[in-house]
Amino acid sequence: MQGDRNADVLKRIVDYCNEIGSTIVRFGNDYDVFGKDNVYQNAVALCVLQIGELTIHFTEEFKNTYNEMPWNQIKALRKCSSA
Repeated sequence: MQGDRNADVLKRIVDYCNEIGSTIVRFGNDYDVFGKDNVYQNAVALCVLQIGELTIHFTEEFKNTYNEMPWNQIKALRKCSSA
């Protein structure tokens, strides 16, 4: 059952990554546009915030197995994206 939980969390993270990709396609891959468009910034920030939040739902076993991932740094993105 824990594997299902980890798989569900991972799927949701992938969905948010895909959402960021779709947002980039919609608004364009141009930092100047991103820097001037609050809607663009907020759309990406929400996804980043959600990804950071989701990392706390992985089991410790999962995080230990995939210990090359910077889980604490990913979790910390929650604070960076709301600034």
